[in-house]
Amino acid sequence: MSYALPDVAKTAERLQAEIEQAVRQWPRFHKFSHGARLRDQIALVVQLANRAWRDQPNRMEWTERLVFAVDDLKSALQVGKQIQAFKSFEQFEMLARQTDYRADHRPLSILYGVSP
Repeated sequence: MSYALPDVAKTAERLQAEIEQAVRQWPRFHKFSHGARLRDQIALVVQLANRAWRDQPNRMEWTERLVFAVDDLKSALQVGKQIQAFKSFEQFEMLARQTDYRADHRPLSILYGVSP
């Protein structure tokens, strides 16, 4: 089945792959503790982005959940930085920048055509 995902869902999938690559480089302790949390969090973001796109009658609800999940992901990334799990600050920064909703910082709800 072929379908065109919105930019936010594509970004979430790309970020999931990049987080996986980053976590693979972490020391064993961080990989299996905080790394597992990051993997779970980005998986939830990807899932909610897809549901917000596909379930049009409930789009507002899914979008609200997605916004909270992205905020939780940002917090998890910050903790990863604080415990020095990332290979470098640049690696952290590259991942953190991708959690911005859009380059023009419009709220996520605008992307899905729902009003707050």
